[in-house]
Amino acid sequence: SGLLIFAGVSIWLQLEKKGVFLMLFIVGAVFFLTAKAAILTTEFWGDEIGVIQIAQEKFDTIAELAMTRHVAVPPLDYQNLHWWLLLTKNLPISQQEFVWRVPYMLVHIVTAIFFAFIVLANLDLSRRENIFYTLLVFLVYLTNPLFFVYGFEIRFYALSLLGLMLVFYGYVKQKTTSLWWIVIALFSSLNSAIFPLFIMLFAGTALLPQSER
Repeated sequence: SGLLIFAGVSIWLQLEKKGVFLMLFIVGAVFFLTAKAAILTTEFWGDEIGVIQIAQEKFDTIAELAMTRHVAVPPLDYQNLHWWLLLTKNLPISQQEFVWRVPYMLVHIVTAIFFAFIVLANLDLSRRENIFYTLLVFLVYLTNPLFFVYGFEIRFYALSLLGLMLVFYGYVKQKTTSLWWIVIALFSSLNSAIFPLFIMLFAGTALLPQSER
């Protein structure tokens, strides 16, 4: 957890477009608030209920329960939700269903921002063009029907996608020898039940000379 906090702070300090990041984050938050009514029509399904039930258990038992009683995925998502459920337990029941999804929405927004930064990383654009196309690419990802649904679902998908996006971001920005990139690459591979091998193979190409990547 300490290494991940360090990595997050390092990424923020090295981020070149903090103003654009904050602008896009606000746009994403407004989008999800606007979509609140539609999101509330989507009831929790079996796997989400399983995550919530395990996240409500004692913290020191969550890892074992996640690997034995539920789908065998890394326990980080359950552990994060555990603390969020404690923070929001006194809210009215009518608000809890939406509020429980909020961390996943925020992660989805940040993922969309880094996706836009990656797409435009090596394009020679004017400042106005850069802002316009960054916003456009951000909205394309944010409103993509598949990513949108997985972006508010109480599962590990949003967190895994963010890890993947940060790995790619470090790669295109040639940050692959920095400690934060190595931490995020390892975290992303360990937190993904679907693509760990592919992530590590991709991360491994960073060790090759630039001309051979």
